Amino acid sequence: MIALSAHRTFTTLFLAMLLFAAGSSIGRGQQTVFNVPSAEVLDQGKRYMEWDASLGDSALSGSFTPRSSNGLGHGVEAGVGISSFNFPNAGEVVVTPTVKWKFFESTAHGVVLFGGEQMFLPVERRTYGIGSNAYLEAAKSTKFGTRVGVGVYDFTAQVIDRANRAGVQASIEQTINAKFSLAADWYSGNTSIGFTNVGGAWKMTRSLSVMAGYGLGNHGLMQGNHSILVTVGWNPEFTRGGVAR
Repeated sequence: MIALSAHRTFTTLFLAMLLFAAGSSIGRGQQTVFNVPSAEVLDQGKRYMEWDASLGDSALSGSFTPRSSNGLGHGVEAGVGISSFNFPNAGEVVVTPTVKWKFFESTAHGVVLFGGEQMFLPVERRTYGIGSNAYLEAAKSTKFGTRVGVGVYDFTAQVIDRANRAGVQASIEQTINAKFSLAADWYSGNTSIGFTNVGGAWKMTRSLSVMAGYGLGNHGLMQGNHSILVTVGWNPEFTRGGVAR
């Protein structure tokens, strides 16, 4: 039984990584600030890949999640994330296809309206069937390099808490120069995503960027509900507008 489980886990990871390496057009594969979806949408044919890592809290929890995002055109971006390298929940595998749609943009006023849907497909150590997250957000950019986003979210039961949860999501990004920017985002609620994340991003080369920050839980800070966040992003042509990542 152990051998069969190990084989199934390896097969699942192998197939998921094939999708990731191929730049599959299924997407938490979307571009985010830290955790909250970003107003950025890749142009058709563009690809962005990143590796997210977190480490912290008194229980010594951590995760490492690869993601791939792809521009499909007409304001649509999709991708895939593979949540499988977690501890203490080692062996848990969740594939997260996502699609994001920027359905309105006013360049003159710096306003963008976008929304999306994220599916959660547990394939190993399943604690629920299929979950989802839908959101809707508005973002405003200024001539000073600031972009602020505010929206609402809804998660089905068992994804971030035992019951269905809805709330507010928000983000702010500030460009300092062509190489460096500051950012923060926030999910409301006392759930597994209820955090304020703050940090900065450094565009090391045309294609490579590094983002680092710290996450502070909406509850349980004294019990260790906080973590270090690091993201390494790679885009072969790195043509994204707005705030540098």
